[in-house]
Order: sequence, then C-alpha cells, then structure tokens
Amino acid sequence: MLDPIDMFFFGLIGILIIKNTGKNQRLGDLWAQTTVVKIETEK
Repeated sequence: MLDPIDMFFFGLIGILIIKNTGKNQRLGDLWAQTTVVKIETEK
C-alpha cells in the first residue's frame, strides 16, 4: 500500500527513509512494524 510513496520521485523518498532509520526499514516496514532479517546459509 505504501510502495507508491516509497517510489515517489524515482525512489528518493524511499532511499531517504531507509538511510535515516536505525534498522534500514522502508516506510511500509515502519507502518507494519516489521523487520527484515538476513540469514546466511551454509555453503
């Protein structure tokens, strides 16, 4: 739902929000109170 806002003006708003949050969250993540966790797999 919030992707159009994140992508407004060639994604500039989304980039600014991601860079200025402690967990690099986009607007949709902040609104839904979710966090993306990167998991490394064994090779």
